[in-house]
Amino acid sequence: MYYLLFLYFAFSSLFVLALYRLFFHPLCEYPGPPLAALTDWYQAYYNIVKGGGLVIKYEQLHKLHGPVIRVGPNTLHFNDRQAYHDIYTYGSTLVKHSELYDALGVHAPKSSIIFCDPEVSKQRRGSLQPLFSRRAVISLEYTIQQKVCVA
Repeated sequence: MYYLLFLYFAFSSLFVLALYRLFFHPLCEYPGPPLAALTDWYQAYYNIVKGGGLVIKYEQLHKLHGPVIRVGPNTLHFNDRQAYHDIYTYGSTLVKHSELYDALGVHAPKSSIIFCDPEVSKQRRGSLQPLFSRRAVISLEYTIQQKVCVA
């Protein structure tokens, strides 16, 4: 009896999650395959079963749907140079998803390369800026010249 109740709640929660991802998710307005909107296994299928065919599939989807497509429940793929500029330009206010940077932070969790929030990055740059000022670099010039000439 309890296993039937458990199965009911499991399937109900999966159904509600599928409805949310397809119709109420913040990215639902972007075009793309419905299966990709439901699960990340869509990308895994093309990378593993189709032997890296995800890139070819992305090209097909961009031809069909335009420069921005939804390729995962929380993932968009862009085929536009301006999008790269908007996302990665200095001064951007976009908070990046940490999933991409987590692998970099395993060995150096306090490294400035893994900051996803522009405000945290700005604070770190502010504290490091005096170390790279012209005066600081000139004060180390003699030491650098000695190291270069010795080698």
